Amino acid sequence: MDFFQTNSVWISIWSFIISLTTIIWTIAWSVFIHFSERPRLRVEFNIRDFIQGEIRKKNYLAITVINTGKTPVFVRSAHISFKKKKQEPPHLLLIPENTYEFPKMLEPTAYTVMYLSAESLLKEIRKIDKLVVVDGTGKNWPASVLNKKTFEKELGAAKKRTTP
Repeated sequence: MDFFQTNSVWISIWSFIISLTTIIWTIAWSVFIHFSERPRLRVEFNIRDFIQGEIRKKNYLAITVINTGKTPVFVRSAHISFKKKKQEPPHLLLIPENTYEFPKMLEPTAYTVMYLSAESLLKEIRKIDKLVVVDGTGKNWPASVLNKKTFEKELGAAKKRTTP
């Protein structure tokens, strides 16, 4: 009697193939879920004018934080990192004027805006390295480099508007 003609051998081979396929599928699905379900934040910043009732506020740095992931994210704070020199602190914690809203939980597809006066940043614009938002786990979410160039132009234009 030939070895491969018995039913028990073929059943064993097929059960091995099915179990191996199931294990590979489970691992691949777990990796896919891990990378697709993680939190993601998009950070944008620009110069805006705000109107609150009768009061118009000019030249405010607006930091927009958008949750583009599929899980809620806890936004804790924002700070500006400077190009390091020996006597200067490495970063400046931004305290937005709407501090009553922070820290804040952002649901998926939700956004929030932090804003503060940009007048203090006008003289420090060349020293700014990056703007970073910190989430609840301590992960830093930097703003994009392209927005930094736009920010420099907007801040320079704002400086010209305020200079007599």
